[in-house]
Amino acid sequence: MVTLPKPFISISYPGYFWNTETKTLFTLKGAGVLRQLTISKPSHFNHYFSGYVVSHHGYRRKVSMEYLNSLKDHHSVIPMIKP
Repeated sequence: MVTLPKPFISISYPGYFWNTETKTLFTLKGAGVLRQLTISKPSHFNHYFSGYVVSHHGYRRKVSMEYLNSLKDHHSVIPMIKP
């Protein structure tokens, strides 16, 4: 198992982690490297949504900033998958 550093908290969608210090969302996909996601700014085209758009089972999901800021610190452990 792999344990992430203290500021990273797992969210409800697997593979995505919220950094409480920098207030940014990261993804941990196939390569095993944390990659920072870009925030979606509100506009007429996205119905004035402010937050991040993630993919879960092939569908786009919106993760709001209110949800991310409400997350509490907990221990995030990633299971290792052997090839």
